[in-house]
Amino acid sequence: MNTLVPGHVTLKNYRDFFHSLLWLEETAHILGLAMYNMENVKLLLHSNKDVEIEVPGLAEKRPSVIKGDVIEVRMPGDHTSYQGIVVRVTEKSVLLGHFNKMLYEILNVYPDLGFQVRFIQNRLQYERMHRAVDIIVNNGYVNYLFPNDNLVPRHIHETITLTESDLRNKNVFRNREQYMAISKIINSSDNLPYIVWGPPGTGKTDTIVETVYQMKRLTKTKRFLMCAPSNAACNLLTERLAEFCSKEELKRIMSESCDKSEVKANIVKFCNLVINSSGGYNTVRCFDSLKNCRIVVTTLMYAPNLQGVFNPDMIFIDEAAQAREPEVLCAISLLSKEGNVVVLAGDSKQLGPLVLSKVCNKYNFDVSLLERLMECPMYKNDKDHNYMTMLKMNFRSHAEILKLPNKIFYDNLLQPVSALAQNDPIAKTFIYKLIVKNQKYSNKGSPIEFCSVLGKERKEHNSPSYFNSSEVSMVIKYVEALLNIRFQNTKMNVSATDIGVITPYIKQCFKLRNALRKYKDVEVGTTEAFQGREKRIIIISTVRAQNDLLLYDEKYKVGFVAEPKRYNVAITRAKSKLIVIANPLVICKNEKWRQLMEQAKSLGTLCGTPIPDRNQDEVKIILDRLETMKLAN
Repeated sequence: MNTLVPGHVTLKNYRDFFHSLLWLEETAHILGLAMYNMENVKLLLHSNKDVEIEVPGLAEKRPSVIKGDVIEVRMPGDHTSYQGIVVRVTEKSVLLGHFNKMLYEILNVYPDLGFQVRFIQNRLQYERMHRAVDIIVNNGYVNYLFPNDNLVPRHIHETITLTESDLRNKNVFRNREQYMAISKIINSSDNLPYIVWGPPGTGKTDTIVETVYQMKRLTKTKRFLMCAPSNAACNLLTERLAEFCSKEELKRIMSESCDKSEVKANIVKFCNLVINSSGGYNTVRCFDSLKNCRIVVTTLMYAPNLQGVFNPDMIFIDEAAQAREPEVLCAISLLSKEGNVVVLAGDSKQLGPLVLSKVCNKYNFDVSLLERLMECPMYKNDKDHNYMTMLKMNFRSHAEILKLPNKIFYDNLLQPVSALAQNDPIAKTFIYKLIVKNQKYSNKGSPIEFCSVLGKERKEHNSPSYFNSSEVSMVIKYVEALLNIRFQNTKMNVSATDIGVITPYIKQCFKLRNALRKYKDVEVGTTEAFQGREKRIIIISTVRAQNDLLLYDEKYKVGFVAEPKRYNVAITRAKSKLIVIANPLVICKNEKWRQLMEQAKSLGTLCGTPIPDRNQDEVKIILDRLETMKLAN
């Protein structure tokens, strides 16, 4: 553990520090997968020689298996093992191909034979991150990741001035921070990363896309690499870039394991895809076509494949706050010369990287490069915006919805400017009153409703994930009430696609999807699934109903009652209406959720099951503003 001294990453220990953390994280991954190894499993041989294995818990990502992973099978008492490659993942099983022909012969003769099944960690992503760390240290770029007084302070001379007519997105001209970020980046010529800090709904992706448009317009030879941690974010970038690029100029490079069903028809021509015999898509290598290409979009983990094939002059990394530092290096390691520009766009106040190892978390492996740089004095004290610009105009949410996260996370710097959300009639409609048809509630609604449900969370015997049936029932009532509202302006009536339901537990997601199956366009997902997304109406089901389990959530960083970043993401997805369904006696133990309850109370939309008299202390917390009472999270 000497390689981790002094307990955090430094310029001196950079290589050894991240190599050690990557090995620890990989070990945690291997041990996690080993928990799901199975005994006496029957293999179903299909006519096309695919082998199907049923895997309990697969739909809950226990284990998380993707196309291209390797699974090993072995007959009991036999030392011979057979490795297959995952060709398809369904909700309950995986289909494997490319086995040794001997296994097919065994299955033909003994179809009911039980096998041992072992899940094997795919080392490729870790190998790429190890290599990226070495490249960054060897070529000296690591010095730019520790900006201090030893580096010459950056002074960006703005020789290029953009007029309103130059801008593709004319709204940028009236957005001081967006305009400033674009201007600083296009005039930059050194290797220090530039940060576009984009809080929820501030147009972070629009800003970097406009920057690429300007650089493409102003230069004829510069090449751009656009990366993000997820395929979904890469697809969104491609959609925006496709509006002003030809298929020769823009390429979206996807890996074989990428889910092709997520690719929209309007960007297929930019992707390395061909239609297969079943009407789906297969990926093809297209590196030869990159010679004349100006913009490549791919995930951070796939970027190392472009080494020596595509040499970018500028690298833009969207959702950079969600990526581990060595993951970001996979893209940055493609830089080949001085003067190349790196732009990191993201929000350090929202969900960060997912890290499995508790030891790695202790050493801040879950802190992204973007977040680490933002804490450096040169970035933190940057009054001239030479290193970082914070976007401040929020185009998404009603002012009342933005009020609390703005105060807690953003020092009240965000400015709500969405006229659509502000004037949406759904924000003025009290939905719970429509559900219960009770005249004791005010006719006046608000953008925030907090519905008290005194339910119980439960687990099923084969799953570690929690669900709350009482909250599921209330979500259904809310969805049906929303869809039945009829406004004078029929264009403002609620459709199923307007509604998103967020819950922190995968089992609750399944219960909700099953209950909402006749409203299939209502999107249900975890907080992670909704990061970077928005909906007109968001319903949050917190699930938790026991105080002691809040401590468990806080310790293991699950749920969102005790997780500030998860809380921030959850409550900032809504445009016009935020509905929280929760047990108030539990959720009020957390200061941030208590403030949200108090906000709903002040708006007259704290509703639901009355709080029992036997909990007088907790009744006071909820109904009175006892500012002097400080409850431990």
